[in-house]
Amino acid sequence: ISCKKLLDYGMPWLDQAVLADFIASGSYDNYLKRLRSLYRNRRDRLIKELTDKLGEVELRGTECGTHLVWKLPEWAPDANQLQKLMLNRNVGVYNLWHDSICNWDYAKECNRLLLLGYGAISEENISEGIGRIVSELKQNSL
Repeated sequence: ISCKKLLDYGMPWLDQAVLADFIASGSYDNYLKRLRSLYRNRRDRLIKELTDKLGEVELRGTECGTHLVWKLPEWAPDANQLQKLMLNRNVGVYNLWHDSICNWDYAKECNRLLLLGYGAISEENISEGIGRIVSELKQNSL
C-alpha cells in the first residue's frame, strides 16, 4: 500500500481545499478579471495594429478566445506562403491547414485564412510582429 493511499485514499483533498479557499476569498474572481483585461488589451492591440497599418481587414473570432482568424487580402501571398515567410522573420502565424484545424466551413477559403494568437505575447511584441508581417506583405506584393 502506498503512502498516498494511506494518507488520503487517492483523493486530492488538499488541492480541493486550497481551490475552495481561493474561490471563496474572491481571489479567483479577481484573477479572472485581470486575465480578461489582459487578453482584451492584447486583442485590441492586434486589431488596432492591423487596421492602422493595412486599413480595413476581415477578422473572425474577435469575440472570445486568445486568437483570431485574418482573411488575407487577395493581393497578399496565400496563408501557407506567408506562414513560411514569417517563420524566417521569427513571427509565429499559422495557416488553418496546420494541424488540421480547418473545418468544412472554411475549407473553400482556407488558403486565405491566417491564425493569429495573442495569448502568450506582450502588446509590444504584437506591434513588432504585425510590423514584420506588414513589411513582408509589402515586399512580396510588388
